[in-house]
Amino acid sequence: MYDEQGAEGIQSRIKIILKRVGVCKAQNTLIKKLLVTYLHRPQEINKAEDHLQKYLELFKDFQEQLEELETLDKEDQHDQIGIRCKVEGKYLEIFAEYEKLKAMARGETTSDVRSISEAVTESTIIHRRRLKLLESALPTFNGEYENWISFKAEYEAMIHNEIDISDVDKFTYLRRVTTGPAHDKMKVLAITADNYSRAWALLDKTYSDQRLIISRHINLLLDIPEEDHETASGLSKLVDETRQHKEMLRSMGVEINEELLVTLLERKLFRTTAYNWDETIEQGIFPKLDDLLEFLSRRAACLIN
Repeated sequence: MYDEQGAEGIQSRIKIILKRVGVCKAQNTLIKKLLVTYLHRPQEINKAEDHLQKYLELFKDFQEQLEELETLDKEDQHDQIGIRCKVEGKYLEIFAEYEKLKAMARGETTSDVRSISEAVTESTIIHRRRLKLLESALPTFNGEYENWISFKAEYEAMIHNEIDISDVDKFTYLRRVTTGPAHDKMKVLAITADNYSRAWALLDKTYSDQRLIISRHINLLLDIPEEDHETASGLSKLVDETRQHKEMLRSMGVEINEELLVTLLERKLFRTTAYNWDETIEQGIFPKLDDLLEFLSRRAACLIN
């Protein structure tokens, strides 16, 4: 049906869906206010149940609309996760209020009401944490092999291994945090629960190639540019990149000869930096890599001051 409508028809349908989602958002606010008023009149719980039943029908429609939006908006231009988290969070808050109302109508004690409310709102906290992920700095991956291991570890800890995040939401997150060739590999896959596992397996198989990762880190060390003048930012970058590549290689079981690294870095230094470094070296003793990196860090700090 959507293929026949074309891009214009899809955009028109998306607008209609977003309007209906807006109606659900407004009803969230309205029903919550209504339930709060019934807390003072628990004997009228039947009326509250009637309102809640209508709200449930509306919420079911919201879920169906959002599923359709996820199918149409494959590039997630309308913040599907943000919409889902906000509306579902309000939904759980409403049910927390309703459970409190039922407990009061049954004549339960204040402590019982509090326990019920706390149990129900625990799910709300989980949804708020999911929403907070949107506001935090998620790791990103641009398809460069040297960045895969650190990206994978962060992404798995924050998203992939979280049991309270659906696979559809995980896939949406994954599409958001990838760019370049990594993102392009998933373009053909629609945002569905089944496709998330396929997309993650595809990325993992492609970028977990140890030979390519090791070669990439070694080449980046060899290709560190020579300093054509002495700056704090240049020296800091030289230190940071050396440590990063060296430690990443070590984590993969590869040890780079320190004398080789020292010689390599000395050839990259601007003549002023190299002269001052030579002044610190004891004659006849080959310097340690840590001593060179520490010298460069102090030199960068002096240039800032």
